[in-house]
Amino acid sequence: MIKAHIEKSLNGYHSNVDDRASILKIYLIKTVKTLCIATIIVMFIKGIFIDIETFKVKNCYLKSLSEKYTVEEVFNDFFYYTNWKYSSDQGEKYVTVNGRTEYNDETIEIDVKFKIKGDMYPIDSVYVNGKKIDTKYDFDILTIIFNGYE
Repeated sequence: MIKAHIEKSLNGYHSNVDDRASILKIYLIKTVKTLCIATIIVMFIKGIFIDIETFKVKNCYLKSLSEKYTVEEVFNDFFYYTNWKYSSDQGEKYVTVNGRTEYNDETIEIDVKFKIKGDMYPIDSVYVNGKKIDTKYDFDILTIIFNGYE
């Protein structure tokens, strides 16, 4: 269509409104396709970034508890179900692991939120059955999770 338009223009043909509308339609379609491809690329790159951050936390060591086993190894052994989730809030980045385990014939759900600070992943917060635990007890809960794995 564009080639025909160019040839007609070079041969002294003056395009009418329909040809201009067709050309505009072609450019609009190409622009939409380009935007769709760009969106897919951005989503792919963002997904890779999220996977890398989650991977780093899963494979880190809480040296005060174990220098031998990664967080993922211990959590997957302690919990019968784990779900890892990346999030960000006001420029801060986090990875939260949600785990479920049985204790006294009751299902207990624990969320441990790691804050990403470069190559450091300190514990930001711990929730047990949806209730935030006082930070002075975070280490005690992590000790229970890591206990017996060494």
